[in-house]
Amino acid sequence: MTAVAVGALLLGGLGGAIGGVRAADDQDRVDALSGEVSGLEGQVADLEGEVADTRAQAADDVAAARDQAESAVAAENAATVADLDARAADLDGREAAVTAREDAVTVLEQQAADGSIPGDGVYLVGEEVAPGTYRAQSPGEYCYWERLSGLSGSFDDLISNGLGPADAAVTVSASDVAFSTEGCGTWARIG
Repeated sequence: MTAVAVGALLLGGLGGAIGGVRAADDQDRVDALSGEVSGLEGQVADLEGEVADTRAQAADDVAAARDQAESAVAAENAATVADLDARAADLDGREAAVTAREDAVTVLEQQAADGSIPGDGVYLVGEEVAPGTYRAQSPGEYCYWERLSGLSGSFDDLISNGLGPADAAVTVSASDVAFSTEGCGTWARIG
């Protein structure tokens, strides 16, 4: 064999040996990369499981928060309804008071129109009874009236008074503070 042929054989054998070493190295790398890929696939599967768990927990948290918010709104609405009911009751009471005052004003307006005093009570002169002369229309046996200079309840407030059906006429002066009557019925203005 010639030197060239021997060299070619050697080189061919070396090339084959080198090629064999390279193929073994490449297989080792492929095996290592396959192991890494398997490890990464396992990590991805674990992360996907965590994501699914997190989504489920988030859905539960949202549902619990919604329930809590709905309960809070329901409680607030109940408090608001109770407050509005209380206000409505207060307004109903005020309306009843206004109606009673209007009824009293109606009586006073009627009295002013026909010059009468409607019956038992204490009447402020100039506001609830006009100065003038009055006669009881159907005085009872114990018809009693007073002209008053004040409303303290003191005997000193008494200007004049009368008792019984025979004394059922009175002249109320503009200087009087009030006129009080009991058991005399309606008083008609006669002058």
